[in-house]
Amino acid sequence: MKNCFFLFVACILWAVGANGQTLNGHLLSAEPQIFVMPDHPQHASQTGLAQEQDLRERSGVTYARGERPTWELMAPPPFVPIADLARILRDEHARAKKAVISWND
Repeated sequence: MKNCFFLFVACILWAVGANGQTLNGHLLSAEPQIFVMPDHPQHASQTGLAQEQDLRERSGVTYARGERPTWELMAPPPFVPIADLARILRDEHARAKKAVISWND
């Protein structure tokens, strides 16, 4: 059963490979294709300035009333150097309760 499956898969792969080789013969020719850059004559030319445009067109002054966001009201947290934080964590780790090891063989 495995040999039949392997033979079936191999035949499909060989057929696909042969088909790919024959298609390339018809689509590709030996004639060289010369690459021509597209020409854009006005791309970098200098022109006069355009008419001034207001980006805000019909906008007016907008304001709102309501609650202020908390980030405006809260004071920033106090600065603590990283070395002090490391010392605090090391002391907490030393004071933490240790696990009791019990072996059950």
